[in-house]
Amino acid sequence: MALAWPATLPALSELDGYQETPPDLALRSAVDAGPAKTRPRYSTGPTRLSGRLLLSAAQAEALRSFFVTATLGGVLAFEAPQPRTEVVARFRFLRPPELAHLGEGGGLWRASLELEEL
Repeated sequence: MALAWPATLPALSELDGYQETPPDLALRSAVDAGPAKTRPRYSTGPTRLSGRLLLSAAQAEALRSFFVTATLGGVLAFEAPQPRTEVVARFRFLRPPELAHLGEGGGLWRASLELEEL
């Protein structure tokens, strides 16, 4: 059974400041004159996603635990609905989630995520 995004955390569709970057598959070669030559480098590649989630203290700990324990520090992929299409896809952390305490928000935390859609 595939690893799934924890139900105790907000869905990835709730990412604030959501950004999505499609894979760069083109290889460009300079020429003596005129526009560069291009050709496909690969047939497919990962899409990069980033954004922030607003979490309670318990959810912040759940995210930290999911990253460290379940995904083995970002090594293992997990499944979740893709934020734009809502179709279940496989993701992997590009870097550890950054957790920042919001002093004015009481027990609220902001988690910054960078993921790749496989």
